[in-house]
Amino acid sequence: MVIIRFFEDLLLQMLVEQMMKNIHYAIGWLTALPWEAWFA
Repeated sequence: MVIIRFFEDLLLQMLVEQMMKNIHYAIGWLTALPWEAWFA
Protein backbone atom coordinates (compact mmCIF):
# COMPACT_ATOMS: atom_id res chain seq x y z
CA MET A 1 0.00 0.00 0.00
CA VAL A 2 2.86 2.36 0.76
CA ILE A 3 4.33 1.74 -2.71
CA ILE A 4 0.98 2.52 -4.37
CA ARG A 5 0.70 5.73 -2.35
CA PHE A 6 4.25 6.67 -3.37
CA PHE A 7 3.46 6.18 -7.05
CA GLU A 8 0.22 8.17 -6.68
CA ASP A 9 2.14 11.08 -5.19
CA LEU A 10 4.80 10.81 -7.91
CA LEU A 11 2.19 10.73 -10.68
CA LEU A 12 0.31 13.67 -9.17
CA GLN A 13 3.53 15.68 -8.91
CA MET A 14 4.38 14.88 -12.55
CA LEU A 15 0.89 15.91 -13.67
CA VAL A 16 1.08 19.19 -11.74
CA GLU A 17 4.53 19.98 -13.15
CA GLN A 18 3.35 19.22 -16.69
CA MET A 19 0.26 21.41 -16.20
CA MET A 20 2.40 24.26 -14.89
CA LYS A 21 4.73 23.94 -17.89
CA ASN A 22 1.77 23.96 -20.28
CA ILE A 23 0.20 26.98 -18.54
CA HIS A 24 3.52 28.83 -18.54
CA TYR A 25 4.01 28.04 -22.25
CA ALA A 26 0.44 29.09 -23.09
CA ILE A 27 0.78 32.40 -21.20
CA GLY A 28 4.11 33.07 -22.89
CA TRP A 29 2.63 32.30 -26.30
CA LEU A 30 -0.47 34.44 -25.71
CA THR A 31 1.57 37.41 -24.49
CA ALA A 32 4.08 37.06 -27.34
CA LEU A 33 1.45 36.70 -30.07
CA PRO A 34 0.12 40.30 -30.05
CA TRP A 35 3.67 41.64 -30.32
CA GLU A 36 4.37 39.36 -33.29
CA ALA A 37 1.12 40.45 -34.96
CA TRP A 38 1.82 44.11 -34.15
CA PHE A 39 5.28 44.11 -35.76
CA ALA A 40 4.36 41.76 -38.66
